[in-house]
Amino acid sequence: MKMKKKIIIDCDTGVDDAQAILMAVLTEDVEVLAITCVAGNTTVEQAAKNSVRALYAADDKCFSVLVYLGSDQPLLDSSLLETLREDARNFHGIDGLGDAPETTVGEPPYGTVIDRSEKAAVAICRLIHENPDEVTIVALGPLTNIALAMRLDRDICKKIKSLYIMGESSNKAIISNM
Repeated sequence: MKMKKKIIIDCDTGVDDAQAILMAVLTEDVEVLAITCVAGNTTVEQAAKNSVRALYAADDKCFSVLVYLGSDQPLLDSSLLETLREDARNFHGIDGLGDAPETTVGEPPYGTVIDRSEKAAVAICRLIHENPDEVTIVALGPLTNIALAMRLDRDICKKIKSLYIMGESSNKAIISNM
């Protein structure tokens, strides 16, 4: 039996990240250990809610994947966050999911899927230690949670299998720092 690829998705769930979550949870050889949310396209709270909506759209058995709240501010320049959100609204709407109404079939179980007992950076460290050399992080949003996890525990750098980074899609944030 082939082992599943273990991943953590770190995201600021807008439309693109929701699609990535759907693809990951519906892929048979992938096990999503957690979704960690960060402020970026939208607030960290809205990103978590959007992540749960993506899981809900996938299948109710996907609710075994927990969503963790991470950083609500960048580590260095919080003024860039509003610029990022203004740009993101053109693509992702105000709520990050194109302002699409929630389904009328029922409300996703936000309270049971969003784990507020542990912050995203702590969850990242814990999951890497529980699964040494097996975890791939797929970073789709700002890298704040990843940086905080590395600050908390430098050993995770030796125990992570791989890290994939989507990167910045707008040059405005990069240019304004130069």
